[in-house]
Amino acid sequence: MPPQQAPSGDAALARAIRLALELDSEVPEGIAVEVEDGHVTLRGEVHWDHERREIERVVRAVPGVRGITDLLVLEPAPPEEVLPPHHRLRARTDGWVAREDVLAECERYFEGLILQARTAPTRRLRDLAAGLAADLELERWDPAQDRWVPARDPVIDRMRQEYGFSA
Repeated sequence: MPPQQAPSGDAALARAIRLALELDSEVPEGIAVEVEDGHVTLRGEVHWDHERREIERVVRAVPGVRGITDLLVLEPAPPEEVLPPHHRLRARTDGWVAREDVLAECERYFEGLILQARTAPTRRLRDLAAGLAADLELERWDPAQDRWVPARDPVIDRMRQEYGFSA
């Protein structure tokens, strides 16, 4: 297959980027794209950090993109947009939030990290998975306080204890 050619001109590049963003189901609507000399400026609102990363990944994949300025605003989703039982995983150090918001999905995600920490093919990958697992904190949405609060889960607590990760 011949290599993709970069769209010629900023207007064509902007159209190609908008189309790529539209075709990706993880990208929210309403993302504005400005292009000047192949440099892309992104504006809009996202509810999750994974959406921001996905937008940048999609834009970087478009031939002709020379750089990206990310002016996306991370605005947490209102509680009514979070599926019951309103749980999420958050990294204590940088606030990264995992996509999982149902408790069982949080447990599966954490278990997957533990498995990677034990079986990844390289020490670097094992260390990365272990570091992320040790840094994750389970939270639940508390409607009475109108905010996320730390939560405990016996399954995740047992995995932490079994594999030596602090709670």
